[in-house]
Amino acid sequence: EEFRLHFTLTGQIADTAERTRIMAYLDQATAPLTRNNFPLSDICLFVQRLPEQPFRIERRFALRS
Repeated sequence: EEFRLHFTLTGQIADTAERTRIMAYLDQATAPLTRNNFPLSDICLFVQRLPEQPFRIERRFALRS
């Protein structure tokens, strides 16, 4: 299987303690992914129109070297 990186954008996490806990977790969880380089050829923007609907590709941006 291919690894497919995605970011879900949310509003700001106002609670400093909660933000610190989340960042610590994410740092640990993503550490194995940041140890090696991997090719990146496209970036996609996904949109979820309604909470019960699946995410759909809104736009794909090809990257150039």
